Amino acid sequence: MTETIHVACEGQFQLAEGVQYDDATGHLWWTNINARELWRLDPSSGEERYWILPQRIGCFALTQRHDVVLLALEGGLAQFNTTTGTLKRMATVEPHILETRTNDGRCDRAGNLVFGTQNERGRNALGSWYRFDVHGRLQKLDLPQIAIPNSLCFSPDGSTMYWCDSRLHVLMQSSYDADTGHISNTRLFADPGNARIHPDGSCVDAEGYLWNAEWYGQRVVRYRPDGSVDRVIPLPVSQPSCVAFGGPALNILYISTAREDLGAAAIAAEPLAGSILAVPMGDVRGLPENRWLGAV
Repeated sequence: MTETIHVACEGQFQLAEGVQYDDATGHLWWTNINARELWRLDPSSGEERYWILPQRIGCFALTQRHDVVLLALEGGLAQFNTTTGTLKRMATVEPHILETRTNDGRCDRAGNLVFGTQNERGRNALGSWYRFDVHGRLQKLDLPQIAIPNSLCFSPDGSTMYWCDSRLHVLMQSSYDADTGHISNTRLFADPGNARIHPDGSCVDAEGYLWNAEWYGQRVVRYRPDGSVDRVIPLPVSQPSCVAFGGPALNILYISTAREDLGAAAIAAEPLAGSILAVPMGDVRGLPENRWLGAV
């Protein structure tokens, strides 16, 4: 089967990441990390808007208010009101480690934000996974330290947390208790089998299959719950960064991409690098994006 790939936003972003769909408003959100931008698109009208923040955004979460987004900025968490442009600081993250910043994250099925920190100055595993719960408490999760946290998402019942350290080229899974943040039974989920490929952002569909954007892999892969490959979507770009289901029926796969570190020849060969792509998936449907359920 050959999927039809559309361009939702031809943004030429250096590092578009963390794409999410708000099923309540129909808006598509993502970050342009290095430019410190938060973007919003109305796919039905094509209307775009973006905000420039004081720090880079590693990840973010929708909240119970359509005009408030929880941001994981470089040094901590803050609520951002898109109507007033105001920031409300919530928590500081790793102020004692100068080499790290926040990176990938998503909310669990109980409305807590889980995110990781990454080492920006080398390949050593200096980062950690954290949970910012609905009561505003920050908790370090009992997982190995990481260099580049990615692929954070949860099974439909919330009991399995998927994640990776992109530096290690494999996808992992852990048993997860959303009430306490307790982690157990960490094990391999899937191995793409190519040391050049860096697993990046992921999401889980309504059937419990995991979709992963493969940085340098030029494709998105759908994995069965047992970790075997179900299908592959080839892409016209080498650096897909994250995936999310959206649209009124949640059957459009949105893919954020990047043109970071691509030279002129590479960009000429893949002019859609840095765009937000959209792939209609027919009868495959996603799940509504989990929101942070803390007070806003």
